[in-house]
Amino acid sequence: MTYLKLTAYAAFVLSVIVLIVAIANEAVLLIGGSIWAALIGIAMLAASEAIGYLREMRDALVGARSDIDTASAQDRGAQSTDTAPELRSITEISNDLERIKTRM
Repeated sequence: MTYLKLTAYAAFVLSVIVLIVAIANEAVLLIGGSIWAALIGIAMLAASEAIGYLREMRDALVGARSDIDTASAQDRGAQSTDTAPELRSITEISNDLERIKTRM
């Protein structure tokens, strides 16, 4: 997110520099490049804000700030095996299927 903001500010600086050069050299075509650089800067800032909002939503859903690292990924893998449902036998499953068929 910080890199997006830095890139956006660099695009704004580039836009101003190109605009100054375009005015000094009376090059009308460079003004278009200046406008495009400004638009790219605006898009980068918008992307940075969107990523920030998505990160806030993720943190709100998880309940805490979640930084992804290898230890937390391993912990999540261990938790998923602990909460696995009990295995059922084939006869239990076939009995359930028969009950469902009789209801229909």
